[in-house]
Amino acid sequence: MDHQHAASEHNSSPIITGVRSIPPQIKIHDRVGDEKWTWTACQQDGVPAWAILDLCSGRSVTEIKWAKSAATGDKVKIVAIVNSVAIVLDYADSKLDFITRITNSHTLELLPDNFLAVATSGNTQNDGIAIYDMKAYKPNFFQFSSPEPVQNITGFPAVHGLVFDPHSHKLWAAGNDKSPDGNEGPSRPFLKAYAFNDSTAASRQQPVNPNAVHAFNISEPVQLDVEWKGTQFHSWWNGAHDLIPVPNTRTLLITSDLDVHAFDIEASNFRHGKDVASQFLPGFVPVGERIGMDGQKLPRSDIKGISINATGDYLYVQSKWKDWFADNVRIVEGENQNTYHDVKISQKVYKSRWFEGVAGWSSVTHP
Repeated sequence: MDHQHAASEHNSSPIITGVRSIPPQIKIHDRVGDEKWTWTACQQDGVPAWAILDLCSGRSVTEIKWAKSAATGDKVKIVAIVNSVAIVLDYADSKLDFITRITNSHTLELLPDNFLAVATSGNTQNDGIAIYDMKAYKPNFFQFSSPEPVQNITGFPAVHGLVFDPHSHKLWAAGNDKSPDGNEGPSRPFLKAYAFNDSTAASRQQPVNPNAVHAFNISEPVQLDVEWKGTQFHSWWNGAHDLIPVPNTRTLLITSDLDVHAFDIEASNFRHGKDVASQFLPGFVPVGERIGMDGQKLPRSDIKGISINATGDYLYVQSKWKDWFADNVRIVEGENQNTYHDVKISQKVYKSRWFEGVAGWSSVTHP
């Protein structure tokens, strides 16, 4: 395989990346890393006084997503988790449309009718998904205190991935059935779907049915001792890391601590590992050797974020062995995805995505 960059002239999709720095940054750049747009926490006007410490204390950006605005034509928004706040940004002027204080979140997702779903990615049965009514918090109204969720869906620890399916009006979530830290016994990655309620006055207090309409084991419980043996994390259990729709399919792709998985929504079944990579991730090359002390190989482990565009080109952030973060964003592209290269970012990264909608999955719009 040619390891040198061979630009895909047929596709110029920009990339959005969360940068782990002080203060944290969100960057939009091209395939060689040239920056087109940068948002720096703590250096923006319009941040409420209550949010300054939450936004500025730390270096974490655990989620970044593209979103489209309904009320203003082609206006693009960014939804993100930065330190301990969830934000909705206007891409054109970098202004905040919405901000709320959260605890230990790794993902969020826009829902219809101006709702926002934010995962509470903690390790208890009190964790799950918080739903915010952004319509109730017009500009300036949330300047005085952090908005509160209108609904909390609990009983779902360590949710790391959220995807709204506009075809079925369901919110898909990837987490674990029990705490992955081992305090509740064996834990496995889990996929659930929640029905979004029709827009009525009553449904604004409970926009999502709290009882999952679908619940599936992604894989059996496996501890992480291949990679983390000899550390305090060896007794943790395999957990979900990212959840994305595959363009122009009815398939969800899930990454976990150990491997990749594909879920066929219509058939309600999973595929795993090498079989998934051969179809959806051709040309995949692991970051580093990824071999445990016992010689076991985990080539698709620790993919924190992944994104596929309509041409089949894909990018992923795979943390270094025995680390939580990555130094680069890896892009696989070209005819039949036969070349790859790494985009070096100024600091460590956790998530990166194509900065565009997912073909075949009509985007939820935000006024």
